[in-house]
Amino acid sequence: MQIRTKELAIRTQQEENSKSIAEASIAAQLQDRGDGRKHFETRLKIYFSGIVVIILISAIFSYYAISSGNSDIVMKLIEIFAYITAGFIGGYGFKASRQ
Repeated sequence: MQIRTKELAIRTQQEENSKSIAEASIAAQLQDRGDGRKHFETRLKIYFSGIVVIILISAIFSYYAISSGNSDIVMKLIEIFAYITAGFIGGYGFKASRQ
């Protein structure tokens, strides 16, 4: 009977230890996910801000070039941008097809 009591006490202790380990693991995962979301949001804001700045600079340059009578420069820049975009989309599609 004493052996059975000791075995139950040991099992109870093992269950309590497993519970505390599981709780610590869950807390660590929650913190890690929160940090990951914060990092993603920060990167997204930076990328979005950069894209907005590039678009504004391009719009101002295009307006200035068109108003000064150099619309050929704007058309050439649009053509270059179209080639770069097509290359990006093609490369992305090629990568996606290989996976």
